[in-house]
Amino acid sequence: MTIEKSGKGSYQVVVKIANELEEKRYKVGCAHRMAWEARMAAMPRAPRLDNAIRNEINEQARHKRAALRVVWSRPKFVPQFNILPQGPFAR
Repeated sequence: MTIEKSGKGSYQVVVKIANELEEKRYKVGCAHRMAWEARMAAMPRAPRLDNAIRNEINEQARHKRAALRVVWSRPKFVPQFNILPQGPFAR
């Protein structure tokens, strides 16, 4: 057993144990951790807190998208800025 200073007012005690005992404790700890994780995974999840807000935002976006219309307009030709248009829409 050794005592080491680990901070300004704290110490750490190190105890040497046999390898067999260390493995046994490690396996028990792993089994305990796996059982805890299984219990946590089996618990029902809480509902999202922001569902009402998200639904309202989605409804507003849906309302705005319903008013949108797709239109096409021919860009104004500016020499040396854009290339000459091709096809039946050329001037």
